Amino acid sequence: MVADPYEPFRLAAQRTHSRGIFFGFMAAYYRSFAVPHVAKQLVEHGEILRNPDKRASDTGIVIYEVIQGGFDSPRATSMVELLRRVHRRVVGSSDDYMFALVSQLVTPVRFTRTYGRTPLAHDVVEAGVAFYTELGSRMGIAGLPRTFAEWEEFHNTFENEHVAQSVEGLLLMERALPGFRARLPAPMRWLGARVLSAAMQSAAVSEALGLPVPERVGQAVLKVMTGRGGSRETDFFVPGQSSRSYPLGYGLGDVGPESRSLGAADSEQESAR
Repeated sequence: MVADPYEPFRLAAQRTHSRGIFFGFMAAYYRSFAVPHVAKQLVEHGEILRNPDKRASDTGIVIYEVIQGGFDSPRATSMVELLRRVHRRVVGSSDDYMFALVSQLVTPVRFTRTYGRTPLAHDVVEAGVAFYTELGSRMGIAGLPRTFAEWEEFHNTFENEHVAQSVEGLLLMERALPGFRARLPAPMRWLGARVLSAAMQSAAVSEALGLPVPERVGQAVLKVMTGRGGSRETDFFVPGQSSRSYPLGYGLGDVGPESRSLGAADSEQESAR
């Protein structure tokens, strides 16, 4: 039997480093608002402005469904097809598509390195590269780097060239920030902007989003939240689970911009569980 090349990454996302990867996914999602031409398209499409919490939630659900089920499972196949449909509606360069994909790995790896109890092991990072390379291939994104070092280099170069403050980026962050606060434990929600800034690990990105300069208070909150509890005994994400966005659970038809569901608030685990 051939070993699953993505299993180390799945175990990290679901068990050993679940909170660090979860917060890293969120930081990757929000940092796209710091790229003005991307933010402009997102505002024009209007979905995030109409329902920012559901959009953020659904983005996480799509990735976790593929991680959990594997690429050839019916649920994951449905989610990859959803990604393909969504991306066909977006006008962007090959670098834009590549950056969106690369950020989904580079940001969680960096986040866990800084705030986790332990950094992700080499085999986990390599499995992550393999996972997102396969996802990119199924989405029609060609020319992805071969090593994580090359992924980081591309990510850094893209941000250095494109990150800047824009009216659209500030508007998106203003609409999205309440949903991020709702993911934090109640006593820490007033610190939401400072915590999200620390999660970005980039003064330039924080400035582009109108967030405070990253500082120790936000960093301390993330260290506590990411490091608590250690490895999990059960999976962090369970397909179809109930949540604030989907109190009765969700079906695959609820996920995405064409869905009929108009839930509000966090679809991932309550307060990162």
